Amino acid sequence: MLSAPDKALLVKLFYMNEESATIALRKFRVQKNVKSGKGPLTPACLLKLVKRFEETGKLEDRARAGRPCLKEARAPCIAVEMEAIASEAASGTSSAREAARRLGLPP
Repeated sequence: MLSAPDKALLVKLFYMNEESATIALRKFRVQKNVKSGKGPLTPACLLKLVKRFEETGKLEDRARAGRPCLKEARAPCIAVEMEAIASEAASGTSSAREAARRLGLPP
């Protein structure tokens, strides 16, 4: 998986080298000291990245299907609620389902 700066460098090298994906990848591998033929770096992959950049103006990955990840902003709220549940319970345990129910989060 490429980082955002690496993606930006690849797109920059693509345009600097007369829109040649092969030359851009070769120069990227030399700059980053990556062995040729290793990893997801193919000319077709670079062309898809450039096409997505031209269409959206962004280098970020598209949103994926599935359960959304827990936002960092919710983590402190959940931790506080878990402690509150544990203090209320006689056994000193907490339930993730109970915390989700109290906070209105999906199960």
